[in-house]
Amino acid sequence: MLSVSQQYSLIDLVTKILREVFDVMKNLKDADSEKPKELELVNNFDDNEPKKQDMGVLISRLRKMLSGMRYLIILDDVWVVELWDQLKYALPDDKNGSRVMMTSRIVDVAKSADSRMEPYMPNLLNDEESCDLLLRKALQNQEVNEVECPIELLELAKELSKKCKGLPLALIVLGGILSTRDQTHHDWKKVLDTMDWHQEGKDCMNVLTMSYEDMPYYLKPCFIYLSSFPEDYEISARILMSMWIAEGFISEQEKKTMEEIAEIFLEQLYQRSMVQVSSRYSNGSIKYCRVHDLLHDLARYEARKVNFVTVFQKVPQGSHADRVTRRVSIQADESVDDYSEFIKYIDYYEFYKLRVMIMSFGDLTG
Repeated sequence: MLSVSQQYSLIDLVTKILREVFDVMKNLKDADSEKPKELELVNNFDDNEPKKQDMGVLISRLRKMLSGMRYLIILDDVWVVELWDQLKYALPDDKNGSRVMMTSRIVDVAKSADSRMEPYMPNLLNDEESCDLLLRKALQNQEVNEVECPIELLELAKELSKKCKGLPLALIVLGGILSTRDQTHHDWKKVLDTMDWHQEGKDCMNVLTMSYEDMPYYLKPCFIYLSSFPEDYEISARILMSMWIAEGFISEQEKKTMEEIAEIFLEQLYQRSMVQVSSRYSNGSIKYCRVHDLLHDLARYEARKVNFVTVFQKVPQGSHADRVTRRVSIQADESVDDYSEFIKYIDYYEFYKLRVMIMSFGDLTG
């Protein structure tokens, strides 16, 4: 599954698909040395090569690699109708059952892939499904059913789940909050009473905001630091934890290294459903993670409130209100030739408190 997001880059997207196909073909090669086509393509693929090639070459390469194969490609969170027109030439239709699935919040985008079919519109979860999802997250690693769940918790779970109006993300995040509480009526009732449930139409954001406010003090800077990365960026856990340490977010503790503590903090964010794990190492530690776009919005919102980081996606015109910021994140796409204009701007307007500059340019593979 490939996350696309609002600020997608076609060349990065094609490169990501190429790398995914390459990994699959490499496994095929290892499993069956009698596949001459796959063996030839894998042997000729340079993992660093895509960035050196132009768009036409990449599309031709991907089409050749997929030709004759049966594949399933999922494009998640597509925002523009032009994407399919740009990408379809790279995906051969050999009438062998291959499929491309797109998810989007915009009906016209979904219809753009195939105007003959009505897009599938998933329903909100009903009360029973909502309660089940909430309990599965809240009572992690336990079998969840009405017999094993204490009746006083079950009634509260039903009440809490109804407040989420069938929205899965709100239920998962709320379940993450409950998972950090004692399984007692008092603690769960406190969560219910803490929420401001009366802002119509803001049910999901209410839950997300509460999830941030519910964090222990040491996790909050670690979470809002994620706003320094672009939306749907696949973040290296090792790099992220090193940045936390360098920023001073991690304090030394007896018998634990700062790296170990940072890893615990990242796992706590995962337990609270504030980050999604993309992959893990063989020892179980997190290798790559990403942030759901709504939670990314929340991180940016909270960061702006305390002037935590200033994000530039293009060079501003004139003086900037956040010149006192300590951190700048430059999130330019491939349309920007280089960073020199950003550097000149920051130097000219004297961001005199600047201590950290994070640059994301073009390739958002993390």
